[in-house]
Amino acid sequence: MNIVTSKYARFENFLPIEVNQSLMEFTLNHESYFIQRPTSPDYPAQYAFGAPNGFTAWKFVILKQVKLCLPQVFKALDLKPFDVGEIETDVSSYPDMGYLATHNDTFCANTRVLSFVYYYQNFEKSFSGGQLALYDSEVDCFLNTQKANSCHLIEPENNTCVFFPSRCWHEVLPVACDFKSFPNNYFSGGRFSINGWIHKAFN
Repeated sequence: MNIVTSKYARFENFLPIEVNQSLMEFTLNHESYFIQRPTSPDYPAQYAFGAPNGFTAWKFVILKQVKLCLPQVFKALDLKPFDVGEIETDVSSYPDMGYLATHNDTFCANTRVLSFVYYYQNFEKSFSGGQLALYDSEVDCFLNTQKANSCHLIEPENNTCVFFPSRCWHEVLPVACDFKSFPNNYFSGGRFSINGWIHKAFN
């Protein structure tokens, strides 16, 4: 087995801070948009909530900045630039004990090339955990891959965006909300993100 080290690109201050906090305010005012994600044998185990509707305008804001960053992302990840096709987006909330089990993002669409996660929260962070564990890969002589034991642990810091190859194995570690310092923050004190998957265009 050969070990292939995972690479990622991380951008701080991804959006103007007033936009970042407007997104957080919008999220807190629309808790009803979030529904618990169902469990399924076809998807990795998880305890998380998603908002399938209501965030269209905010997704456009994120995607505009994502596209501006792509030249830097290609360079950081040693990827040959490609024509971008569809970009899927999703809004996630991980409450206390929320998690997402190990997987890669090509299990349901092999045209996904890049994945990204934009993190946002209140100025005063009210949870611990929730790191993105980005695993290295073990590759055999037939080019089959599985996750290695070694990984990067990426903190979900406010107003940062992380890009990584969609083929990389990763998981979201369990979230622990601080109910002692922030009572009644089951929703507002969770881990929020806008996630995306960039497909390669095929002409």
